[in-house]
Amino acid sequence: NKRIKTFKWPPYSPDLNPIENLWSEVENKLQKCRSRPGNLNELERMVKKEWEALSQSYYRYLVESEVDRVKAVYDND
Repeated sequence: NKRIKTFKWPPYSPDLNPIENLWSEVENKLQKCRSRPGNLNELERMVKKEWEALSQSYYRYLVESEVDRVKAVYDND
C-alpha cells in the first residue's frame, strides 16, 4: 500500500477566497447607494461601476493578505 499524506482542508472557506472579499466590498458600496436598480440591466451597470471603482491598492491588499489569512486558518485549526 502506498500511503498518501493528506492534510485537513475546509470544504469551503470564504475567508481564504479573495473574490469573496471583493464581492463583499462591492455589495457594501451598493448598499450605500441612494438609488436602487429598476431592472437587471441597471443592477449590472451599478455592479460594474462599483467593481471598476475599486483601487489597485485594494486588489493588491487582497493578494498580499492571502498568506496571512491562510496562516490564521492553519494556526486556529
